[in-house]
Amino acid sequence: MKKARLQHRSYFRRSVAIALVIFGIYLAALAIWRAIDTWSNQAKQPPVVQLIDQMLVQKTDTRVLVLLLNSSEARIGGGFSGSVTTLTKDRGKFSVEPVQSVYYFDDMGVARFNADAAAGRKPPVEQPFLRDSNQNIEWSTNAKIMADRYEYATGKRIDSVIALTPDVLKSLLSYTGPITLSQYGKTLSAANFLEQVELEVESGIDKQQNSEPKSILGEAATAVISKLWSKNLIQLTSLYPTIQKLASQKSIVLWSRDQNLQQQVLQSQVGGEVKPADYDYLFIAEQNSVANKSTPYIQQKVVKKIKIGEDGKAVVDVTITRQHTSDYAGNFYNPWGKFNMFLIGENKSVIKMVLPQQVKLFGLSNNLRIQSDSEADLQFYQFVSDLLPLTRETYTFSYQLPFKYQMGDNLDVVSQVQKQIGRAAYDFELQIIAPPPYRLAAASVNKLSYKSDGNNLVVDYATAIDTDKIISLKYAKN
Repeated sequence: MKKARLQHRSYFRRSVAIALVIFGIYLAALAIWRAIDTWSNQAKQPPVVQLIDQMLVQKTDTRVLVLLLNSSEARIGGGFSGSVTTLTKDRGKFSVEPVQSVYYFDDMGVARFNADAAAGRKPPVEQPFLRDSNQNIEWSTNAKIMADRYEYATGKRIDSVIALTPDVLKSLLSYTGPITLSQYGKTLSAANFLEQVELEVESGIDKQQNSEPKSILGEAATAVISKLWSKNLIQLTSLYPTIQKLASQKSIVLWSRDQNLQQQVLQSQVGGEVKPADYDYLFIAEQNSVANKSTPYIQQKVVKKIKIGEDGKAVVDVTITRQHTSDYAGNFYNPWGKFNMFLIGENKSVIKMVLPQQVKLFGLSNNLRIQSDSEADLQFYQFVSDLLPLTRETYTFSYQLPFKYQMGDNLDVVSQVQKQIGRAAYDFELQIIAPPPYRLAAASVNKLSYKSDGNNLVVDYATAIDTDKIISLKYAKN
């Protein structure tokens, strides 16, 4: 019974585990090549590759925990950490551990946790569940919890953590091109991989026959790795720009126990740090509390209107629109639970927002119930967004900025938006209303538009939040 329970829980999330296998081998190969090929110019490597290089190469013995954050099941820290492996360097020799379901390590941790409790020993971790370790806003907090709980469950030291989202796999498939799995009658590509494999794992022939429904993963892994190795290692380094782009979009995030290395991670902006600025600021993250794959089908748009008064005080109006674009989909029969279920269904998400610190909200829409809380010294607000398929909700609120703009000959307006780890890009619109006689003189962004709001001129900037962004506008008096 325990085995069946483990299989059911792990299979639901194993559809993206292949990303860890492929990317783990790729990282190890790059590290080995980097170590033996002296002509490689480290200055040409993007920051994220240099940091991974330091994690894997510049120590004789090291173990790096690699997790796949399945962003289809959103967590505040990026996604459900459903699949786990490690990259190990032991006396200079590299190895990649087999990918395991997170529940494999959870059961190990629970057994040890219970044994400690029975013996009257205080465990070094508050709880043993690796699967519940990605729910904080700050990534470094999540990563340390993951490393500590893995160490507790396995007894194996972890020096660093690399987290990946399925976008990494899609990028590799974009590089290799489609792969054909003849025994399943499927051709998998970057566009259809997740959908096809998730459905095959959940309702395909293997599972319906109550056998191992992971064969398709092994076949796909073999096909992709074969295509990757048809390139030489020098050709593989052409993926450097793609890897750096994925890092800037927070599809790859890093953490290290080594304080010097961790400082470099943060300075290179690949550590998923949430750091509210002294000026206008916004960070939005979501966590789906329903165990399905509906998150990719939630379209989100955020509009912020900053109205600056003659005295320098400013009120910010925020509108968040969320729309579920899918109907119920992916119906399949679960032979262990003995019921039908959907891969895509209701999306019930906790939304956490970090705003300029110490602001007070007002003017909340009737459908909005916001709570204030804190994490370490970080204040945040949260509410629940519940969307049935093909429905939408709009939430509005306002706040006054906790500072005054300097209303001299020039007026500088800066706004920062930070992106959640692993989240798909969402639409963002910034509207600025400055009092007369100020007129826009310069901007750090292009494609600005103008419109009227009563007697006021509104400067409007629309973009997609696919990475952290800082928007600067300079006004001058006429």
